[in-house]
Amino acid sequence: MDTFSIKRNDTLPALQAILSDDNGPVDLTGATVLFTMAAASEDDCGNSSSTQPVAKFKKACTVVGSQAVGSPTRGMVRYEWGATDTDTAGYYVGEFEVNYGSSGRWTFPTVGNFPVIVSEDIG
Repeated sequence: MDTFSIKRNDTLPALQAILSDDNGPVDLTGATVLFTMAAASEDDCGNSSSTQPVAKFKKACTVVGSQAVGSPTRGMVRYEWGATDTDTAGYYVGEFEVNYGSSGRWTFPTVGNFPVIVSEDIG
C-alpha cells in the first residue's frame, strides 16, 4: 500500500484501499474491517527495537459494496477520519484487520504496515 498523507486536523479525503493477496482482491463478503493507526516506531525505519507500536486508535471501516462502486468481492474498504484522528502531526503506520467471524482474522498488509503522514498545517 502506498503512503497516505493528510494535513493535521483534516478529515478529508477518506482513506481508501483495496485489500489483496497474491491472487488479487480478497472477498470481504460478511466481514467486518477495522483500521488501526499507530505512531511509527524505530522498527518502521529499519532499525532494531523491541518496542511494539502503541495504537492511536482502532476503528471500524466501511466495506465498499454498492453497485455504483463495486462489490465486497473486490476487496475495497474506506476509512472516514474522525475529528481527533489527525490532531497530532507525525509519522504513523496503519493496517486493516479483517474479521470473518468464526472463520478467522486476516490483517493487511500481511507483511509490515503502510505509512501514514499527518503534516503540520499553517493555520
